[in-house]
Amino acid sequence: MSRCFKQIAGLSALLLFIWLVHTPLHAVGQAQEPDEEELRLLLEKSLSITELDKEIARIGVQKEQTLKRISELSQLIESKSVELKELEAKAGDIIRAYYTGERDSLIGAVLSFQSLPDLFLMLDYFDVIIANDKKSLDGYKEQYRELQKEREKLAEDESRLTSLETSLLAQRERIVRLQSDVDSSLASSSDADRLRVLIDELVAYWETAGMHEVKRYFRALAETMKELPEWLQENPGLMEMNGLSYTLRLPDDELNRFLREQNDLFDNFQFRFENGLIAASGRREGMEISLTGHYLVEDEPVHAIRFYTDELKFNGLTLPDTTVRDLENSFDLSFYPQRLVSFVKADSIVIEDGELVIKLSVVLE
Repeated sequence: MSRCFKQIAGLSALLLFIWLVHTPLHAVGQAQEPDEEELRLLLEKSLSITELDKEIARIGVQKEQTLKRISELSQLIESKSVELKELEAKAGDIIRAYYTGERDSLIGAVLSFQSLPDLFLMLDYFDVIIANDKKSLDGYKEQYRELQKEREKLAEDESRLTSLETSLLAQRERIVRLQSDVDSSLASSSDADRLRVLIDELVAYWETAGMHEVKRYFRALAETMKELPEWLQENPGLMEMNGLSYTLRLPDDELNRFLREQNDLFDNFQFRFENGLIAASGRREGMEISLTGHYLVEDEPVHAIRFYTDELKFNGLTLPDTTVRDLENSFDLSFYPQRLVSFVKADSIVIEDGELVIKLSVVLE
């Protein structure tokens, strides 16, 4: 999509919004026009419906993939179970042979040798038989372990399917409620047609330009975060050492300097550390994006300081949590302390006004 088209679409949506809010409307019966806050909520709900539709589609794809995986695993388990029964019977015969002394005849044969060549020949036979017995028993054990693993995978996928179905039902219920609210607002409006046009304009603008712009920022942030450890090493004044511990102090103006050095997309984007949260906002080509979030120290699946978005807004409209989670899954905004210093781990992270403070300690192994 060209920059020109985005600007035209943004201007169109803005003009339509101003026209709707400030143009006098004639009441029809008891119908009332929504005030500015009600209009914002109406547009927000309409945008959420669009995004929840996408989430339902994503969950539907995941559900189909999981069902296919469950079917494949079930067939594999059935096949392995048949093989296992055959190996189990063979392993049972071998164990019974040793237990009942049937293998004693082998030892007797070895001890009754008449000449050294006979002894060597019997020992060869003995090695072959023992090796085959061991191979059969090992094969049984391996097949049993593989079957158990497949059963565990199947249980995990079945649990995942249950979660997907629960999530799918919840999102559908959310859409029903939101759609009911939107329909009710339109029904009570004296100019529902104009509201519908505004909603359609907003949704079209979001899908053709807005979502791409949001992803552009998240992608750029994910790329620049990979470079943060090296940049911190080049700026040692931000790190204090006290015995076996370190304190990293990153002022928000330094963070903004780093981001702008990495990508000029952040020239019009500002990060702030305030009220225990990270806040960021910026405007470009008629689109405004703002977010708030926080960091948590986590050890699984790997040690990291993970970023979680608490709220994400596009042109003043709050996007649903499903959109936020999808962006977080698609773009990794975490910070990995061991890329800064291989032998440290993060103990805590605190956001003070204007500064991010990370406590690190040396890992002694």
